[in-house]
Amino acid sequence: MLLSTKSVPKPILTKPNHKHYFKVLLLNDNIHYKTQVINILMRAFNDMNHIEANDKTEEAHKQGQSILRIYPQYQAEQFCETLHSHSLKSIIEPVL
Repeated sequence: MLLSTKSVPKPILTKPNHKHYFKVLLLNDNIHYKTQVINILMRAFNDMNHIEANDKTEEAHKQGQSILRIYPQYQAEQFCETLHSHSLKSIIEPVL
């Protein structure tokens, strides 16, 4: 029986590619009441509770924008469209 002297190559582990991840940003909006924005955020993001929705709304109001979540591009675009369908201002930006 012959044994091969060739070694089995080890898999190359790479870091996740963050070029395709995007931040979903809520922009300040002087049209909607705070309670409306909070309720929309909780409906759009099932895992967002009232406290987090309130904090994100306040941050957008004071800072001009707030990072809601980071997702792969397709998901980020879907959430941005959902917010637009409720007349909220939002954009996506690539994670650098």
